[in-house]
Amino acid sequence: MVLVVTGGSFKNFNVSGIGFWAGIGSGITGAFYVLLPQKFIARVGSGLATSWALLLTGVTVTLFSHFWNEPLDWTVYSILAYAFIVLFGTIAAFWLFQAAAEIIPADIAGMMETFDPVAATLLSMIFLGVSVNSWECIGGALILGAVAFLAVPSKHPFLIHYSRKAHSNNPK
Repeated sequence: MVLVVTGGSFKNFNVSGIGFWAGIGSGITGAFYVLLPQKFIARVGSGLATSWALLLTGVTVTLFSHFWNEPLDWTVYSILAYAFIVLFGTIAAFWLFQAAAEIIPADIAGMMETFDPVAATLLSMIFLGVSVNSWECIGGALILGAVAFLAVPSKHPFLIHYSRKAHSNNPK
């Protein structure tokens, strides 16, 4: 991840201080929002769980950030863009992620989340014309390699061997 963000040089660190700490916090809390709600999701379903999570988060953020005080130029296009981000970039993304976490084990879903930086970089290259250097490509390859390595069950006695069959037979 460091190679993707820095491009191999800390002189070209392309992230603000708050962005850096938000990324660290995002990684830590990402594990929590995958693992903590699993019993609740099993009981009520991913749609209701995601709805409550987004509602409570929206109310909490609104208490601290008064968006209505910002001078915005609302046009038909900006409203459509905002609606697209809210509906697809937030609601659909979180709901689909939690729905997937219902089907596959939470640890696997969390591991798949590590593809986000690589996907964001690839989409930036395709749609925004962002260029990447060799260090960023190496960083992306290392992320993909780590996920692939963790996805392969190990026969090594010192590493945990994950068995879906054994996992599915355990009562919750």
